Amino acid sequence: MGFSCECAPRWGGHECEHECCGGHGEAASVLLAFGAEVDARDAAQDTPLMAAAQQGYYICANLLLDASADINHRTKGNTGESAIQFAARYGQR
Repeated sequence: MGFSCECAPRWGGHECEHECCGGHGEAASVLLAFGAEVDARDAAQDTPLMAAAQQGYYICANLLLDASADINHRTKGNTGESAIQFAARYGQR
């Protein structure tokens, strides 16, 4: 089942990443329940878990981890950071 979200141009239409980056846990939960791609990647290869970790959205991060998000995925480019490194860099605990 596919989804479209015209309010998420920054994330290339990856609804789950958009909702998690906004801290909308309830919306992200619904999207995940209906089959949204838990490890969808944007142009920089960032995932919804990375967005949630960077912003400190613990509810979204936990939802994604419960849905088997890849905690070891790394961004492309020079930094090659993971969600855990994003959280640490942006001061999340």
